[in-house]
Amino acid sequence: MQQALKRRSSYYAALSIFFGAIELFIPKLLPFFRLGIANIPILLALDMPPAYFMLLVVLKGIGNSYVQGNLFSVFGAISILQSLGSGFSMYLMRKISKEKISLYGLSALGALVSSAIQMLLASLYVGMGVMAFLFWMLLISLLSSILVAFFSYRLEIPEYPPNIDKDGAKKEWEAIPIITLIISAGIIMVAKGWIYALVLFALALLFQSCTHRKIKIVPYILITLFMIISSLFTPTGRVLFRLGSYPFTQGAILGGLEKGLKLSAAVAISQGYSTVIRPAKSIIGDTLCYFTSLLTEFRDTKGRPFLERVNATLSLKELKYTDTEKQKTRYFVLILFSLMFLYVSIQSIVLSQPI
Repeated sequence: MQQALKRRSSYYAALSIFFGAIELFIPKLLPFFRLGIANIPILLALDMPPAYFMLLVVLKGIGNSYVQGNLFSVFGAISILQSLGSGFSMYLMRKISKEKISLYGLSALGALVSSAIQMLLASLYVGMGVMAFLFWMLLISLLSSILVAFFSYRLEIPEYPPNIDKDGAKKEWEAIPIITLIISAGIIMVAKGWIYALVLFALALLFQSCTHRKIKIVPYILITLFMIISSLFTPTGRVLFRLGSYPFTQGAILGGLEKGLKLSAAVAISQGYSTVIRPAKSIIGDTLCYFTSLLTEFRDTKGRPFLERVNATLSLKELKYTDTEKQKTRYFVLILFSLMFLYVSIQSIVLSQPI
């Protein structure tokens, strides 16, 4: 019984990651708008025992962050915590209401809680200026939650997971990539000064290239711009110019630039490592194996209508995991880059101290 519940948790978490991935194929009306269909399996798992439901929520947060390449960054921590808060609120409301609230109401509650937690946690890093976007985040989340509930009623997700052949998975997680990842992604967050942050970001892009992960520069530009704009709501330092009565200060602009570059560097490092650290035979590994297999099957059904491809993938009774991304990066490269990140960060701290 426990094994079946663990298997269902890992499979539903994989479905959540899978839906998040296929959402990239859906045209967007707005650049930052997301339907949030990754929450569909969460809504359909509210009947699970509390421990296994929360396990599913944690696996969803970790898995999505791993696949998107931001697990070891601020985004990864925010993703996991907002998933926990959103999942807990929906599960608690479901039990209190004794199933009298529909999936539309539960989806709306989860979306609003998730957005509120996301903005609150972001404010701890960016500053309270980010709360200026709270209303629009809540409004967009509320609208998208209606679509999530709508699809939850119509998609035929199996209650019992399909069998999967995981012979391609590793027996255990490899220590060196994980250790060097923690050092690399963690040390850059304590660096001082926007110039050193820029050097770290350049090194992170070079590392991403060495690990054969495709570099997409636009998301990093958007992250940095968002950090700068958010910092402007808390002016500090010399006033450079004014827009009406509002001051644009040097401290706010440079502080936002530094935070944006460090956060972009952390994401670039995590994305590079996502091609190095492969799934192992564990419950997290099972989730990633399920996800990889589902995505492979979905890609192999090209030429059919979009929803038909999704339903065909969900109806499969057997899956096979194949490690299509063999490790191409030697350990000495991982160690070398982690030492370079460490050196630059320490230099920035030392040189920032008054003599």
